[in-house]
Amino acid sequence: MTVDAVSALDLSYTPLLGSPWDAVQSGAQAQTRRGLCGWGSSGLLSLHQENTTITTCAAGIDGSAQCMAAVWNRRGHVTKYTDDSSNFGADGPFFRIIREGLQGLAEGEDYFDLLADDVVFEYVISVPGYPKQVEGRQNIIDLYSDYDSFMTVSSADNLHVYRDPAASVVVLEYEVHGESVQTGRPYDNRFVSIVTIRDGKVTRWRDYLDPVAVFDATGWPGRLD
Repeated sequence: MTVDAVSALDLSYTPLLGSPWDAVQSGAQAQTRRGLCGWGSSGLLSLHQENTTITTCAAGIDGSAQCMAAVWNRRGHVTKYTDDSSNFGADGPFFRIIREGLQGLAEGEDYFDLLADDVVFEYVISVPGYPKQVEGRQNIIDLYSDYDSFMTVSSADNLHVYRDPAASVVVLEYEVHGESVQTGRPYDNRFVSIVTIRDGKVTRWRDYLDPVAVFDATGWPGRLD
């Protein structure tokens, strides 16, 4: 997504001060106003360095600061969509093992940057109440926006990769380890993700996990007396 596209987004449908993308849009508009970039006849952003990071903040409903950083590359496209320290960020264990599994096929600065704009996610085996299908990268970002306050993932391992080059499909088997933020109980889960890739980006993601591992970590649905 270009700086121009972010600046022009219609965010009127979001709740008052409820979307972190309000801050990103403000940053994009401020970047243009401050002259941090130059625009040629092609409309592409011209930067004097490889990446430019803008961190913008807005007051949340509870009065706290809601901040989000976006990294823009030379072509004026967002390349990072979340904090590096997030599970889905550049330093996150989940992103690192997915990047390893998709090495040479899909590239990105963080997990969300691996995804195509119109990516489709299917949650084939998941937990009750979770959506069966989600379409679009932004909707995936929104779905996972509170994950780090729900579950802390400290490591990911036991990666097995199966590739079908003719179909542009990769099957990833892996495990994640951490703990529930609410209960402090250990969290150990196994995943199978079936990933379709086109032009270096993930276009479809089918996920299978062990829901009992989530129940054990979170204490759901609770002990019956």
